This record gives sequence, C-alpha cells and structure tokens, in this order.
Amino acid sequence: MRLRIATFSVALLFAVAACGNETSKQTELLLRVDLIDEAVKAVEAWNAEQTVSLIDTGEDELEYFEINATPTLVNIYVAASNATKAVAFIYRDGELEEPAQPETASGSTVVWGDVDLEIGNASVYEEVVAALPESTVSRFVIARDAEFDRLTYRVVMVSDLGGEFAAYVEPNGKIIGGDLLG
Repeated sequence: MRLRIATFSVALLFAVAACGNETSKQTELLLRVDLIDEAVKAVEAWNAEQTVSLIDTGEDELEYFEINATPTLVNIYVAASNATKAVAFIYRDGELEEPAQPETASGSTVVWGDVDLEIGNASVYEEVVAALPESTVSRFVIARDAEFDRLTYRVVMVSDLGGEFAAYVEPNGKIIGGDLLG
C-alpha cells in the first residue's frame, strides 16, 4: 500500500512539474540546511560540557530522533534515557538555545555519522521546489524510517490549499518518493 501511495505521489509530483516553467514562490525563502552540521556540533559541544551526558545507550555518539531545518532555525531532537525521552534543541542565528525539558518519545534514531554531508546546501530541496512552484517549502527533515529501518531525507511542502506533502530525496536532492501528510 505504501509503495502505491509513493508511486502515485511521485507521479503527481512529476505531473505538476511538467505543467510549466513558472517561477517558484520559494525564491526568497531558504531552508537553513547550511546550519545543520553547525547545529549538531553545537549540541555535541553542549553535551560534552554537562556533568551527565545524554549519551546513555553505550554508543559513542549522540542519537537523534529527528533533525530538521526551517527557514529560520534548526530543530534537533536528541534521544535520551535509552531513547524513551527526547530533548529538543533549537539552533538559531548561530546560537544554541537552552534545551527543553525531556519529553516522552519513542521511535528509531539516527547517529550523525550516518548522515550524508552533501545536504549542506539548498540543492537538496531545489528539485522539489521546482516541481511544486505553487507550494511553500516548510522544512527539511532527517530521520530514520522505523518501518524500513533506513535513514530518510524529506522536504515538506505546504500547498496553498493547506495540505502537506513530503518528498523523499537522496542527499543530492533527487526525488525518490513522496507521501501526502495528514
């Protein structure tokens, strides 16, 4: 079922892209994917300064439920308490804000070393933006798909009608699938 939805979504995405060379509404709006690496390093430095580390799974690295970039900031959700809690961090304007209190969480996690570093520029979402010129790019998301246990890169778009669409991309920005979001 998921494969049929992804196939339909990709077909829909390419059909929209074929409708013309309209200038995208995204020309001024950039996602801060350029700050993701810097934001992760800031969280790791913050963790190294703490008397009690968030690394509690026996691994050598922090684990993340999700890392996402918006037009103004980077959100990082660090797994804590054996991945039963998430600690949210915001990296904005080159500064790491104090973390939120841990919240109950579950799901698959990602270690930064598994993330492909090609993502550090706008090319990772330009193909999606070009394919959906009348939609607004909302965020770029790095997470592990629990069902297939693989790292995913998603570009989330919001239509003028209010619906959301997630395009799955390779680290170089090539579209490989999609989902309509609820």
